[in-house]
Amino acid sequence: MNDDLRKELRQQLSQLSITYKLSVEQLVELFQLVSSDWKKVENCPNYEIHSVTNVIRNRKTHRILKPNNCGHVRLKTKDGNDYFKKQNLNYLHVSY
Repeated sequence: MNDDLRKELRQQLSQLSITYKLSVEQLVELFQLVSSDWKKVENCPNYEIHSVTNVIRNRKTHRILKPNNCGHVRLKTKDGNDYFKKQNLNYLHVSY
């Protein structure tokens, strides 16, 4: 990567940081999360699980599910039953 491109990237990240009130580190982490692989949760077609963090999101809205006090999220199976799965949100430092 050449110096001009790095400088431009730093400026753009700084501007995004101000706009979204996030640190540059949080933005980079968010970009990595968004660009990483998501896979379907078995028997729950409306949900995806992140391959690195195991965070679960809705496939249509991409909303990250928040766990209950025990650390579980409630998913609906394809036959309409509730399915509870342990989720770790410690990896996620930003909410979006």
